[in-house]
Amino acid sequence: MTTSSNTDTFDPATFALVEARTFEELTVGEVFRAPSRTLTDAHASAFQAVSADNHPVHYDVEWARAHGHSAPVVHGLQVLAFTAPGATLFPHVIGEVFVAFTGLSCEFLGEVHSGDTLYPQLEITALTPSGATGTVTARATVHNQQGELVLAGEHRYLLQRTPGFEADIKPLFREFDRSSMQKAFDLWDRDDVVAHQDAILERLTSGAMPCDGAWPKPDVALFQRWIDAGSRS
Repeated sequence: MTTSSNTDTFDPATFALVEARTFEELTVGEVFRAPSRTLTDAHASAFQAVSADNHPVHYDVEWARAHGHSAPVVHGLQVLAFTAPGATLFPHVIGEVFVAFTGLSCEFLGEVHSGDTLYPQLEITALTPSGATGTVTARATVHNQQGELVLAGEHRYLLQRTPGFEADIKPLFREFDRSSMQKAFDLWDRDDVVAHQDAILERLTSGAMPCDGAWPKPDVALFQRWIDAGSRS
């Protein structure tokens, strides 16, 4: 349990629900659950107002029964919405490295009705690095109170990767750059670059380095992220 006193200095920037992690610190098999929730007619009415879906299968008891349903059916997209990652701790876990929610797919495997209780869950099934970013693939499931799987699908999220010297930073420095600075330090040697990283960043930011033209802003930002992440090897 975390304790505090009235004399502590409060910093909003450090106020977090959980300790943030990076793409590299996530693991396949991790599970993130959203709170269970019992659906009511009020949920259906709220979703209808947003979606403008007025089909009677969702609102007309007699129409639903006449067409083979035991009761009005909750919108499938509303059930899918219960898998929103923001309903879990996942967005807090990934901290500042989230880039985009890039895609999803799902199958509706069973009807959901007012009065059912839903149990949404996300499970990481793949972590795919690609350059400066990585894709997290998560299996999305929703069960009901009977233990029946009513929805199964997949989410994909794009995250920033933590830059490493060999893979991301060293390739930014050309042979020409290395030769130009060889008398001062070796731009292809991580220890040398770490020792002079603040001066290098200052010159990259001002455009004074390289001498034949400034780096593109994304490359400067990558170097800055590498420093902020602890100058990984």
